[in-house]
Amino acid sequence: MVRSSRKRKRSAEESPSSATCEVFSHARKGGRFTQKRVVEGSRVDPRSSPAPLFPFDAIPQADDFQPPDERGSSNTAPSVKQKISNNDKSRSVSAVLQEWTPHRTEFLHELLRLEAPPQTLSCATCKSPATYRCLDCLSANLLCSACLLLRHADAPLHKVQKWNGEFFKDVTLTSAGLVVHLGHNIGDRCPSPSDLQDLMVFGLSGVNRLVVRYCRCDHAPSKHAQLLRFRWFPATIARPATAFAFDMLDFFHKLQDQNKCNPYDFYNAILRRSDAAGLNSAIHRYNEIVLVFRIWCHLQILKRGGAVHHSFTVGSLPNGSMAIPCPACPHPGKNTLHLPVSDWKNTLFLGIDACFKLKLKDRGFSDTDLGTGMGYVVDQSPYRTYLEANANSIQSATTCGPDLHAVNQAYTKSSQGYAVTGVAAVSCRHAFIRPKGVVDLQKGERYINIDYHWGQ
Repeated sequence: MVRSSRKRKRSAEESPSSATCEVFSHARKGGRFTQKRVVEGSRVDPRSSPAPLFPFDAIPQADDFQPPDERGSSNTAPSVKQKISNNDKSRSVSAVLQEWTPHRTEFLHELLRLEAPPQTLSCATCKSPATYRCLDCLSANLLCSACLLLRHADAPLHKVQKWNGEFFKDVTLTSAGLVVHLGHNIGDRCPSPSDLQDLMVFGLSGVNRLVVRYCRCDHAPSKHAQLLRFRWFPATIARPATAFAFDMLDFFHKLQDQNKCNPYDFYNAILRRSDAAGLNSAIHRYNEIVLVFRIWCHLQILKRGGAVHHSFTVGSLPNGSMAIPCPACPHPGKNTLHLPVSDWKNTLFLGIDACFKLKLKDRGFSDTDLGTGMGYVVDQSPYRTYLEANANSIQSATTCGPDLHAVNQAYTKSSQGYAVTGVAAVSCRHAFIRPKGVVDLQKGERYINIDYHWGQ
């Protein structure tokens, strides 16, 4: 019977036919994927040529495509290799360095030219004697003190240098006589200003010691509001003496998202921008920048989440309203309008899992929650009340098999000295964390934690 079946199979393969069909099947053997090609109605041996790995390998490539021109003829598109060979970016790094090496001395001379004074120490604007120059402005011309202050009325955080007869020394705009007037438009002075007050502003250019005057008109805003309107974030509310520029906070936010830059390294990098050798008086504002950056991130979440556009106040936002819902999951009335209720696309698939690596030691300090319950973590106040009400509940060990021994070990393991021993989260099949989908675990993966978690 086996021989006859083989003969029939061989005869079917050798029979001529005008139709050809290729079927690809994949099987896993020994940890590797193998491919089988079956050709029906063709005299071609299926083992004579390798089968394409994917069905879209048969799609015509760019080399085979001939678009018609305006006259109706066809022009062959250039190949990918030809495009790369004609591109200047395809040159190797060694070729670029070989081209630059003969110009090395010229580049060095141009850098040294920026450190030397011009032939005439005159102001580029009014032609009077000048000794100042700005490193952040595009022009490196010398300016007198009057023109310097006039040009930097709206840029008080620029780095300025002064020629002392031997070299350019770093100075501040305050030493040149700059006074920043807050509460009015740039360049306008308040008719009833406050006394001169010192203000330390951190920016991308470094640490800047400025002198400011606050507005004291009848309808003048508060001091911290005047700083915010100047794009400076105050470190305190009552008597602000330190502020942080908006562009610096936004830049640090991008760095933290991209390369996980920590606040300590970023803070010291800003200090080195003003004093690379650390010879000047010490500045200690690390705690302030950490606190301000935390508030800044919270405000960005509220602003982008549309918190001010709701009918209720920010403090009474609904739980989970600032979290980003999954756009691919079914949302009644939004993306399920033309689908029947029984369609599987209307089914919401959720999964829950816990991680016992995210722990927090109990150090005995209390922290103020800025947005508790607004995002992905549940509101802590009712959650703690629920846990205290069910603190005496006893959970029996699971008997489902050896695959769930980790759950028993996490429950029986000592949690002394830890405020949090793990985190449980609910996510959809698209890997989006659900709003109000994260809770803290105090002792293993107990039912009281997961039941409250799933109920949210």
